[in-house]
Amino acid sequence: MTQSTNEPDNRRHRMTVQHATPERKLIEEMLTEVQRSADRLIELPIEIPGFPEPFMLTAEREMGGDRPIWTLLSGQGAGRTEHWSYTFSDTDMIHEILSLSLSTPPAATGSGVEAKSMVDVKDSLLDPLPFLEKNQPNILLGHILVDSGIIPEPVLDAALNLQELARSGELDGDEATETLRTMHVHGVDLQEAVASIKSKRQKKATPDAVDLLQKAGYVNEQDISKAKTVVEQLRKAGLDTAQGAELAKSLIDLLKISGLIGDQDLKRSAVAAADYPLDMCKALLSSGAVDSLTFEVASRFIKHVRRGQFKQEQAIIALHYCQRCRTGFEETVHAMGWQVPSEF
Repeated sequence: MTQSTNEPDNRRHRMTVQHATPERKLIEEMLTEVQRSADRLIELPIEIPGFPEPFMLTAEREMGGDRPIWTLLSGQGAGRTEHWSYTFSDTDMIHEILSLSLSTPPAATGSGVEAKSMVDVKDSLLDPLPFLEKNQPNILLGHILVDSGIIPEPVLDAALNLQELARSGELDGDEATETLRTMHVHGVDLQEAVASIKSKRQKKATPDAVDLLQKAGYVNEQDISKAKTVVEQLRKAGLDTAQGAELAKSLIDLLKISGLIGDQDLKRSAVAAADYPLDMCKALLSSGAVDSLTFEVASRFIKHVRRGQFKQEQAIIALHYCQRCRTGFEETVHAMGWQVPSEF
C-alpha cells in the first residue's frame, strides 16, 4: 500500500491516495511502517469530494522515543495548515479522531477548514451520550475533541454532567441527549434545559395498555387486529349500550336454540368471561366459536325479534340459511321472501 517518493534519502513513504475516510487497517499499516524505522515518515494523502483542500495524515516516530506522532494537515505547500498532532500508539483512537475530523464537508476558508458546529457534532458524538465513559481513553478522546476545535469545552462539560444525571437515574439516555440539544437550540444553561425536559416528561400521554402489551411481546399486530374486529362486532350489535347485557343474553339464547353454539362453547366462554352475557359474547367471537358474519346477522335479527318485527322461528330459519350460503342480513331476508325492516 506504500510507495517511496523520489527523495534521495528515501525517508518519506507516501501511501495510496484515499477518496473517503481511511479504514482502520490503513492506520495500523502506517503504525507498522513507522515502527520499522526510527527516521521514517509515512504520509497518507486524503482527497475527499466536498472538501476545498486535500488532507495529509502523517506518522513518524518521536525523537528519542518509541511512540508515533500523528499529524493531520490540509492544503498544499507553504500554505499547509496543521489541524492536530497527537503522540500515542492507539490506532483505534487515531481512527476515531480522523473520522470525526472528516465527517462533514466544511465551508472553504482562505487557510483551510472551519471547525464543526455543534449541530454537526451531535450526531457523531452526543447521540448517544454513553460515548463519554469515565475511563482513560475516552476521557482523553473528549479532550481531544475540544483541543481539535470540533466542540467547545462547555459542550463537553455539559455532556459529562448530563452523563452523571443519566447514571444517577435523574434522566434517561434520550432525555439527556434532548437536554443537550435544547441547550444548543435555545441557548439556555444546563439547569434550565433539564427543567424543560422534566416538564415535558410530565406532559407525556399515559401509555396505552395494548401498546405496552405489544411492545413487551405479549401480543402481535395480528392479535390486536383480531381484538379490534371483536370490539367492532360488539359495537355494531349494540352491546355497548345500556341495554347491552339484555341484548347479549337474548343473542346467546338465539344462537343456542339455532344450534349454532353448544353447551361446550358456552362452558368455555363462561370460564373465560365469568358468566356475564356480554363477556360471553366476546369470548365466543374471540375463540371463533361464532364467526363474524353469523354474529352480525344474529345480532340484527335479535333486535327485530325483540321489536316484534320477526318471530324467533323466522330468525332461526334465516340463521341456518346464512350459515349455508354465507349471506348478510339484507340478502338473507330477501332470500326468505321477507321485507327488510327499518333499523329505527
